[in-house]
Amino acid sequence: MSEPPRNMTAAELLDVTEVERLALRPGDFLVFKSPRRLTDAEYAELKERIQASLAGLSVRTMLLEDGLDVQVIRSEQAP
Repeated sequence: MSEPPRNMTAAELLDVTEVERLALRPGDFLVFKSPRRLTDAEYAELKERIQASLAGLSVRTMLLEDGLDVQVIRSEQAP
């Protein structure tokens, strides 16, 4: 019999995330995605870690949970 899947902590989610070096500019939005819904404690820990990592930068953040995704689709305007 197999064990039920174990939920990852916010710290573990950050550890397994693929990281790229970003050139952030003031006013940029940095979007974090989680494949599942976070508990209040996980959310608080993740928020604290993100704020500590971005201290001194004028960057806004957004957390998308439970597989939620966001996109901008623009229609081409006729000249």
